[in-house]
Amino acid sequence: GGSFSAGGPGKGMFSRLYNDALSHNPFINHINFQQSLYEDSGISFIYGNCEPSQASNLTNVMVKQMNKLADTIPNKMDLERAKNALSSNTLFEFEHRIVMFEDVARQIQTFGRHRSPDEFQDQIACVTGEDIQRISQKMVQTKPTYVAVGPDIDRVPKYEEVEER
Repeated sequence: GGSFSAGGPGKGMFSRLYNDALSHNPFINHINFQQSLYEDSGISFIYGNCEPSQASNLTNVMVKQMNKLADTIPNKMDLERAKNALSSNTLFEFEHRIVMFEDVARQIQTFGRHRSPDEFQDQIACVTGEDIQRISQKMVQTKPTYVAVGPDIDRVPKYEEVEER
């Protein structure tokens, strides 16, 4: 769902975020959803950038995407595509020694042990659309953390406006 790129196949061009947000809103320079997982919690976030004059529109798109994630179970094709991408990315990390060492250290710090690629593959395979929706619903029910950065943030909606959406 990120910026347009000529560097290789895919690049998220079949993701919901790309199809629903980036491809329909030419004012968006970049939009992406990411998460960091920990043993007992995690953080998920959506971020994007645009010209200052479009800050309110970008915020609307991001809020709409987060709400859509909570309101709609992903269809089977989208879910399988995402699971395949995650599996591929996970396996790809184990092909690079430096990345693998960083991952092993991060896993031991987070989980207290190293998990094998097979364990990750099994866990990814078990994820359902209902799991995605359930976690997304929990996520949007919490108060958002909202950050705007740049020299001209006067057009960014106020926190209270975003929280209401």
